[in-house]
Amino acid sequence: MGIVLAILGAICLLYGIAVLRVSSGTGFFMVWFVLAIVLGFGAWAVLSGTWASLPPLLRDGSAALPVLALAAFVVACLHIGQHSHAASKPNLDYIIVLGAQVRADGPSIVLRHRLETAADYLAANHETRCIVSGGQGANEPESEAAAMKRFLVQSGVADGRILLEDRSTTTRENLALSSELIDEQDASVGIVTNDFHMFRALAMARRLGLGDPVGIAAPSSRFFLPNNLLRESLAIAKALIRGEM
Repeated sequence: MGIVLAILGAICLLYGIAVLRVSSGTGFFMVWFVLAIVLGFGAWAVLSGTWASLPPLLRDGSAALPVLALAAFVVACLHIGQHSHAASKPNLDYIIVLGAQVRADGPSIVLRHRLETAADYLAANHETRCIVSGGQGANEPESEAAAMKRFLVQSGVADGRILLEDRSTTTRENLALSSELIDEQDASVGIVTNDFHMFRALAMARRLGLGDPVGIAAPSSRFFLPNNLLRESLAIAKALIRGEM
């Protein structure tokens, strides 16, 4: 078991370094370093005999925590996977494109996937209006909404079809503030976000009273899949605790 923990710790460390080097846009890579430290400490405890010398009650309790955490992670991943291929409906009244990291050279790859998916939908559904949602973070050159609108206009979407929501800083705020721009009470709404983010986004939208929103799933990078799944699982747990979904 000690060798297994050591190998898993090394994998977490190497993956965290890889995520850091490609500049994912957030500091979440630090979680992988924390996991590497915890697994490394566990490996040392097993291999040195320290683990065996602990009282049985303490050993059992310490072993139960990671098992429960792993079980919760698996359940979250199952829900994420069930919504990751959400198929859109034609001729929606509005689509809401959720914001993500904007850099000096434009939208991040995560946001670019969302925008390309939105542009494709708008090209096929000419009456649908688009709400781009996202404020300006401390590490962003402009609001996400402004960068998103410019991308869509350059992709051929008419300026008049795009509404800006440029105050939000979280997924919940994206949806709550965007809903204020929808005039029709019974408007049909689509949510455009990446596959790994769709479950939480739709659950929050329903909680906020957006009726029965439709998911329009954008792809995401396979390299970032472990990072995205872990981050999203923690975000789901946080949202459940806060009663946001």
